[in-house]
Amino acid sequence: MKLSLRKWRKIFSQVVHNPMGLAGVLILTFFIALAAFGPLVAPYKVDLTALSPFGRLEKPSEAHWLGTDGLQQDILSELFYGARTSIIVGVVSAIIASVLGALVGLYSGYVGGWKDEVVMRANDVVLSIPWLVLMIVVAAMLQTIDLTGIILIIGLTGWSTTARMVRPQALSLKERPFVERAKATGA
Repeated sequence: MKLSLRKWRKIFSQVVHNPMGLAGVLILTFFIALAAFGPLVAPYKVDLTALSPFGRLEKPSEAHWLGTDGLQQDILSELFYGARTSIIVGVVSAIIASVLGALVGLYSGYVGGWKDEVVMRANDVVLSIPWLVLMIVVAAMLQTIDLTGIILIIGLTGWSTTARMVRPQALSLKERPFVERAKATGA
């Protein structure tokens, strides 16, 4: 616990003393707060099933800082409500892509041989297809898409670059002397 606390203090100190790092942390904190508390501070409730009393496509004004859209909804309120969904999609799909890419890269680097070649050639095929096109094809195969579907599409199409980066690390670690010594002792 004490070591972990010391590590976090060091990271905090490095971030605070680096202007770009501090700016990044402030921006990230702003968007996380916007996602967490956005619906509480939104000037109007967003209900896409009913028409609101505002006019369609109004220009920005004191009542509607960013105007209204075609469904007569306040755009600033929609921005506050939508921030939560965006953060959830981004974080969960990044976790899925990272875990899947790490598993594929570790498997490929560890087993080696013809299995490694097959996995990496499949990875090259996935890398050669533009992400947007791949996501559209997967979405078309699923037909109906909800929030979970969007997260899965992004997560399952974004693993290939992580696998490409993890594989050489696995290959490097596999050949290190401590691994050879462990194998020699029967581990």
